[in-house]
Amino acid sequence: MYLDRLSDQTSLSLSPSPDPAAVDVARHLRNLADRLEAEGSCETRSVPSHVNRARAERGDYLLKVRSVIKERFARREIFGDSLVDDPVWAMLLDLFEAHHSQKVRCVKSTCLASGVPATTAMRHLALMEELGLVERRPDRCDKRRTLLGLTDAALRKLHRYFDGF
Repeated sequence: MYLDRLSDQTSLSLSPSPDPAAVDVARHLRNLADRLEAEGSCETRSVPSHVNRARAERGDYLLKVRSVIKERFARREIFGDSLVDDPVWAMLLDLFEAHHSQKVRCVKSTCLASGVPATTAMRHLALMEELGLVERRPDRCDKRRTLLGLTDAALRKLHRYFDGF
């Protein structure tokens, strides 16, 4: 491994000599990795049962929503966009998948997921916001973007829907 070679270079006289700061960082990382290995991996540590249940539920919802998204794309491919596409449903699925993947979505990516022109998607987003299904919030890292998320009411409804699968 690179860390092993870099930390071993301190005992060798090579020309040019390695950067002392890089050697110190490599040594520190090697010690940290050795300590973590001695403690055991994260998978072997005891996790409270409520955390395991929450992870299992999140994984279950992810499988279900990804299956529905896949079916939606198959329907679009076979029947065409205009016959079977519902942009509001597509955006709800995208945001629900993001929620359970612990990812954030911006307005642009959610509009793209709708499969309709941006102006149409923005009209649908405004309606979803009026109905209390989505909420916008500024991106603290990039002031040019606006992030979207499902409201608690929308999450409850989607959970109820997917619990029926």
